[in-house]
Amino acid sequence: MDTNITTPAYFAKLTAPQRVEVVLYILQSGRTVEIIREMYEAGTLELIFPPAIRGLHGMHQGRHHKYTALDHCAYCALASSENGDATDSLAALAHDWAKWETRNVKDDGTVTFYGHAERGAEMFRKWAAPLKEAFAAAGINTNLVAALIEHHMYFVAWVNNTPMRTNKILAMVDAIGEDSLYRLFRLRHADWITSAAEPETLEAMDRAQRDILLTAQERKNKAAADAKKIKLAVSARSSSA
Repeated sequence: MDTNITTPAYFAKLTAPQRVEVVLYILQSGRTVEIIREMYEAGTLELIFPPAIRGLHGMHQGRHHKYTALDHCAYCALASSENGDATDSLAALAHDWAKWETRNVKDDGTVTFYGHAERGAEMFRKWAAPLKEAFAAAGINTNLVAALIEHHMYFVAWVNNTPMRTNKILAMVDAIGEDSLYRLFRLRHADWITSAAEPETLEAMDRAQRDILLTAQERKNKAAADAKKIKLAVSARSSSA
C-alpha cells in the first residue's frame, strides 16, 4: 500500500471503507512518521486528511516542542499505537490539526495556539462525518475521538495552579465517558513525551488525573448514596402502609 498512497490517482475512487482502511494502515504500520512525510512530499496527504494538515509541515511550535507540528502529530500517533488502539492513535494524529489556523506569535516571540483543541475537534468532526459508519465498522467511535481532541488541553488549568471547578470536570467526564478517561490520560502522556515540556508539566498532569478521577468517583458515590436513601424511603413507606 505504501506505493499506492503516494500516488494521487489512487485516491480518486476510494470508497469510505477504503479510505478508513488507508487511515488505519498509516496508524498501525509502525511507520506512521515516515508515511506521513512521504505522503506530504508526494502531495497525497491532503487527499486523505483535511487540507489544513499540509500547513503543519515545517511549522515551529515554540520552546515547548522539539518537533514541527506535522512531525509532532505523527510521532504522537506512533507513541499512542505502542500502548493503545486505533482510537487512541487517531486522536493523537488529529489532536493538533488546528494549530495551523490558530498559531499566533506575540511581540516577545512566544508562540500560542489558543483554541486549537476546540477548533481541532470541529475540524475532525467535519472530516470524519462522511466516514462515520466506516470508522464505526472498524470499531472507532468518531464522537469519542472528537471529544478527546477537544479536551486534550485540560491539564493547563493545573499547570497554572487554577484547577478546573467541579462542574467543568464533570462536564468533561460526561463528554468523554468515565470509562474512556484513560484514553484522555493516554493521549496527554503521548503528547507530553513527544514534546519538550518541562517536568513540572508532568507533575501537573498527575495532579489533574488524580483530581478528575476523584471527582468522578465522588459523584458516583453520591449517586449510590442517594439511590440507597430513596430505596430505604420507599421501603419504609411500604412497611407503614
